[in-house]
Amino acid sequence: MGKQHDVLDLNLNPPCVLPVFQALSHLSLRRFSLVWTVGSFLVLFSTVALLMWQYPELQKRKILWLLLSVPAFDTLIGGELYFALFFLSALTLVFVERDHKWAAAIAIGLLVAIKPTTTFWPVFLYLAGRRRIALRSLGVTLAVSTLPVLYYGPSIYREWFAALGNDPHWVFPTNIAIPALFARLGLRFVGFGLAGILAGVLAWSVWKAKPAFATASGVALCATILCPPLAWVSYTLMVAQYFVSRRWKLSSHVAAALLLVPSTVPMGMGSWPGRIWILLASGIYLMAIGIILAGFLSREERKLIES
Repeated sequence: MGKQHDVLDLNLNPPCVLPVFQALSHLSLRRFSLVWTVGSFLVLFSTVALLMWQYPELQKRKILWLLLSVPAFDTLIGGELYFALFFLSALTLVFVERDHKWAAAIAIGLLVAIKPTTTFWPVFLYLAGRRRIALRSLGVTLAVSTLPVLYYGPSIYREWFAALGNDPHWVFPTNIAIPALFARLGLRFVGFGLAGILAGVLAWSVWKAKPAFATASGVALCATILCPPLAWVSYTLMVAQYFVSRRWKLSSHVAAALLLVPSTVPMGMGSWPGRIWILLASGIYLMAIGIILAGFLSREERKLIES
């Protein structure tokens, strides 16, 4: 505990994204960096522009937060593909609100194929009574996930599962999933138990309340961050549009402020000895997600009382 860790940073993205990486691998490292960075900026600005078009009343502080928050900054600096998830999640919200259900299902299906831990999303939508879009999206995920087998052969999934089985990323404070936090505390099985209980409670809440699409999606995407073994703070991009599309209260501003704290802060705190520093390091972003989740749940509680 409280030590710096060096780990072999394997690519844990699922096989369905390999054709994209394979195509880009023909570029020189310098050209790849340029293409990826420019592409990332374009996807980020396009997604924010899409949300501004869908929500003309979107406040300027929310727009700035989408562009300057830690999830966006770390994705740019780290050269990650999370802006694609941000775009697909925003596109889904727009499609649903404009009654393009098939298009929304395709967007969800692609997102789940790229990031399988987001399977919470179609599952929770099914529990919320949105069965058609949930089943369609799972069908898209299955189809997209099957394509690598046809192209690379079945061994591609054996290699991927082998990489997942030896994943050391739980050591980093910016992995804010509950199982990862408790693993850093030396309580790995407690973390998995708590994550399982939380997932069950959230699933029951969605099934009982039958919330609106946006609320069920917000709860599901928060579960995606909190319950699996791996969830970087940048995963917050997937729930960001559901967060900013609602009126912010004081607690919402607190959550937004916590997600502006540079990731160097928890990384530094996490290197100090003692469990208290491990808790505080991960607690910055974990508290933000908890506040966002509580906002979705409080709306459901009011709906249950009124019904």
